Amino acid sequence: MKTGLINGMVLGIALLVLPLSGVAESAADFFQQYRRQGIEQVQAGNLEAASISFSQALQYNPGDAECSRALELTNRAIEERAAADRGMGTVGRASGQKNHHARILGVVEYFEWKEFIDGNEILTESGPLLGLEINGGYTENWITWFRYRIKLFGGEVDYDGAIQEVDSESQTITYTPYQSTTDYLGLELQFEGDLITLAATEAGSVLNLFLGMGYRGWARDLVGEYGYTENWTTVYMATGLWGCHRLARDDAQLTGRLELRLPVYNHEEINIKGYPDLRPGWAPSLYGSVGADVDLFSLEAFVQTLYFSESGSEAVPSKGLYILQPKSHGIMAGVKIGCFF
Repeated sequence: MKTGLINGMVLGIALLVLPLSGVAESAADFFQQYRRQGIEQVQAGNLEAASISFSQALQYNPGDAECSRALELTNRAIEERAAADRGMGTVGRASGQKNHHARILGVVEYFEWKEFIDGNEILTESGPLLGLEINGGYTENWITWFRYRIKLFGGEVDYDGAIQEVDSESQTITYTPYQSTTDYLGLELQFEGDLITLAATEAGSVLNLFLGMGYRGWARDLVGEYGYTENWTTVYMATGLWGCHRLARDDAQLTGRLELRLPVYNHEEINIKGYPDLRPGWAPSLYGSVGADVDLFSLEAFVQTLYFSESGSEAVPSKGLYILQPKSHGIMAGVKIGCFF
């Protein structure tokens, strides 16, 4: 069991050791012998035996602060491993082993979508969405080095916009106010891996830089007399910071992330006969969250944005006009509550 944290602990302990020789014939010799055994046992991954050896060494020299520190670090590592065996957390708990952890979460969020033409807001949709999310990762060397997230969401929101009427000769557009509802149903996927650990502490706190890819696809179904459906797809690269901070109890931690999403592919299908597909413009989006894990339970608050610049114009030959997807902004804010399994 050779992990980053354990190796760091071993290095710290090893610096305490002086060359030893001869056979232990006095209290001081027994102290040095048991201390050396403890270090060798840590290197071999036998933390329980190392704890006993350090304890025996302290029986011969109770006031040795360096050996006391080595015993404290060893016992802390044993507690960390025990937390892993209970399935705790998004920071890997099992040194030198590849462990998989996962959690299932119910999601409640407030959703808002706006569209703009020439800087003027022409449409607003808002209301609650519900979802179900499964996320998890693989841990090694005390750190979750690969993570994934799968989320299904949907709901009905209010629509406050307008009916667009286009004069095919002059290409002028008039807007008639219109209120209705819009049904949403979608899927999100994201996969990511850690690039580098920027900071870590002996207490179990860590800050990582990650890189990943994601997909978000959803159907936007306008209900009513003028209703139709749009199918949206966006594929993006994601990068940012992910971290956690261990709390005093060994089965609790705080987590957080801040990520930047850069689209690499956007597509919009309009389910109206004769209408072409559109390519909403590229714009960066953000995602941020803070959360807490206690034993097998998890709580997270999050904010997510969706930004699309205006698409190019596409012809609708059957109607003698051009259409485009206006500049569009989406924002979601909510909570996720669930448990590890």
